[in-house]
Amino acid sequence: MQAEEYLKTDELIERINHSQEIDRGDEMGPFAVKRGKYVYVYRTWQDARDEEERKPMWMMMIPVNIESLSELYEREDLDADDLESKGFWPLIELISKYAHTPLAFRGTALSDNDKEELRHRLLGYFKDHSFSEDYRNGRLDAMYGVMCQLGMEDDYDATKGSYKAMKIKAVNE
Repeated sequence: MQAEEYLKTDELIERINHSQEIDRGDEMGPFAVKRGKYVYVYRTWQDARDEEERKPMWMMMIPVNIESLSELYEREDLDADDLESKGFWPLIELISKYAHTPLAFRGTALSDNDKEELRHRLLGYFKDHSFSEDYRNGRLDAMYGVMCQLGMEDDYDATKGSYKAMKIKAVNE
């Protein structure tokens, strides 16, 4: 996937709400809004507007950190056959494009709490020696990959440095 093909969260919402290809012109066609860590896709624009008066009819919740359509299939939030039979296949293609956009390019900034949680979890992985060295290194490599994808390489290095400093301090005491 080329960088110019990447789809930001705001662009996903904009395309769902305004694309002629997705909007079937009969007010059936979907409306998206971002709330927290999800993009809610409603069946019609009116479902989202009348949320206080009645329970909105939504089609699916798309996590902003989705990595593949299979995540939606597993949670049963996406019935591709049903959507395709109703003419929503362009929506499926759009979500697939979004899912294949690396997290760092989606324009969804992590909150400070999310970043702190990742740093705290990483420090826990550094400190945890209850597993084999290979397993521990695998967890650290995976965490490094995630943090790099989120643009947090400096946070990884800082956490690793503070762990090394704690080890040195503990040895010297």
